[in-house]
Amino acid sequence: MVSQAESSSSAGGPTSPAMSSEPRLSDEEIGVARFAAAGLVLVSGILALYSIFSYWWLINGTGVDIAFFPGASLRSNGTFSTYASAGLGPVGGVYEAILVLAIVAGILAIVAGVLSFLMTIRHRKPQNMRLAGLALAGVVLEGITVAIAPAMTPWALNDSGGTPSYCSGWTQGSPCSSFWGTGTYGGVGLTFVGADGWIIMIGALALGVLGLLIWRLGHNPA
Repeated sequence: MVSQAESSSSAGGPTSPAMSSEPRLSDEEIGVARFAAAGLVLVSGILALYSIFSYWWLINGTGVDIAFFPGASLRSNGTFSTYASAGLGPVGGVYEAILVLAIVAGILAIVAGVLSFLMTIRHRKPQNMRLAGLALAGVVLEGITVAIAPAMTPWALNDSGGTPSYCSGWTQGSPCSSFWGTGTYGGVGLTFVGADGWIIMIGALALGVLGLLIWRLGHNPA
């Protein structure tokens, strides 16, 4: 005679929690995941804002030190000037866009991280879609900002004026065709490379992505 339990099982009834192949997170683990996600997103936003105070691109060599900052200024051999006054208007446009995007990305990530912290401390589940949307928007903007610098800087430099042209006279590589590399200008070997601010933003992006992954784990436990 078939038992009632066996009949229920054979009929496709609900299975016991013990039979589930997907382990659930404990409440403590969920709380830790939420705190970790909020912390990573918050630090990501802080780093994004911090990056705008350092130069993002550098052309460096014997007697040459040109640093490109987000906004309207660059530093040439220790002297600050505007991109426009240096005949680098298109480059200035790129770095003004970087400044705006970095500020917006940082603010979005910081707001999402702080609100998530506060709501988790109060033992309330944060509004997943709203805060996740803020955090995601911040991280996406960080990624766009990271990509803009190497994608647009050489093009903008090539599109700038100058007498002679900033892109004439280079041999064995040119910053007008690559964001990083080496070349010779006027017999002087120079290096052009992504600098501190750009690297800091890459770090911010990495922390933001990790935070979003942990966010998903903490707000959507198995």
